[in-house]
Amino acid sequence: MDIKISIIIPVYNAEKYLPACLDSVCRQSVQGIEIICVNDGSTDGSLQILKSYAEKDSRIQVISQKNQGVSVARNESIGAATGKYIQFLDSDDMLEPKTLEYAVQQMEEKNLDVFYFDARAIFESAQLEKEKSSYKTYYHRENHYQDVRTGSQLFTEWIKDGGFRPNGNLQMIRRDFLLQSGVKFIPGIVQEDNAFTAEVMLQARRVCHENKTLYIRRVRSDSIMTKPQAFINAYGYFRCAMALEKYFFKTVISEETRSALQIFCQSLLRNMEGIYSNISEAEKEKIQTLPEEERAAMLYLCWYNEQAVKNRAEMIKKASELRALNEKKGILVKQYHKVSEDKKRLQKKVDSLEKRQEILKADFTAMQQSLSFRLGRKLTWLPRKLRDAFIR
Repeated sequence: MDIKISIIIPVYNAEKYLPACLDSVCRQSVQGIEIICVNDGSTDGSLQILKSYAEKDSRIQVISQKNQGVSVARNESIGAATGKYIQFLDSDDMLEPKTLEYAVQQMEEKNLDVFYFDARAIFESAQLEKEKSSYKTYYHRENHYQDVRTGSQLFTEWIKDGGFRPNGNLQMIRRDFLLQSGVKFIPGIVQEDNAFTAEVMLQARRVCHENKTLYIRRVRSDSIMTKPQAFINAYGYFRCAMALEKYFFKTVISEETRSALQIFCQSLLRNMEGIYSNISEAEKEKIQTLPEEERAAMLYLCWYNEQAVKNRAEMIKKASELRALNEKKGILVKQYHKVSEDKKRLQKKVDSLEKRQEILKADFTAMQQSLSFRLGRKLTWLPRKLRDAFIR
């Protein structure tokens, strides 16, 4: 039977969640799958569970290696896979019942390099659900991107509208495309999905996305998502940003995509600096274990991003002060206009009164100078003289 899909599951001390994970894969409706489980040096009962499942289901292959991390486990499995398509799955997560059937249908009908889909989160406890409530909607994108486009175009759109989710499990990838691209997970780090997902998108020629929930993401305690941040997290973001640097110089990358990539890399470096500045001094000392060039670059970028954060804070402060001054200016301008209008109204009243006064003066002068007024004065001269003499 032709192998359509290779499901790759790195396993490290996941005995509590592994049966549910394997059951979700073994019960898939699609035919022609291989399930490659890499036991990454587990010290619990994970290996025994894997062997037990492999005895019952011939589609399950178990590979054991000393503990080298999820990146090495996935890279080794990519080389060992024989399926036309590859689907990654974490050992504490699950697939929805018809995930593989639906994803393969999209890959075949649209001749895709990569098919992207969404996930729903389940929580190990009510307390964790309260603490990590942002994950309830994090893996679901509201917008639709069903039309086939290049990975660079979709990456650019997602960076613009906030839809980019750097999770290597929320995609089905055509294996020969992945091998030809040369994209691999960076060994020895956490946050490895950031670089892998972005690189795959930047090289894919035909992709599309359905905001259909096909993956079940378990949010649990003591995972990379929920553990307190440490030096290894800062270092992971640093390595991912450095891995993406080469794409800035590729001529096939459009200016729009280059700008989107710059935004994404800046977010990685902000995460790096934010984590490094807040971890303990003992954790910070771990930077001394890095090669000299890496150490110098990381310290410089931490310093640079710290200054950038301070500058942004200062700019925000100045912008706030400027807005306050503009508001005060606006109030004063309104008051000035109001006073000016009141002054104009008062001036009009004064002008009207002065005009009325001038008219009255003119009328009075005219009366004084009139003939009848002068005649009246003469006719009353004698009586006035007599009155004045009598009064004396």
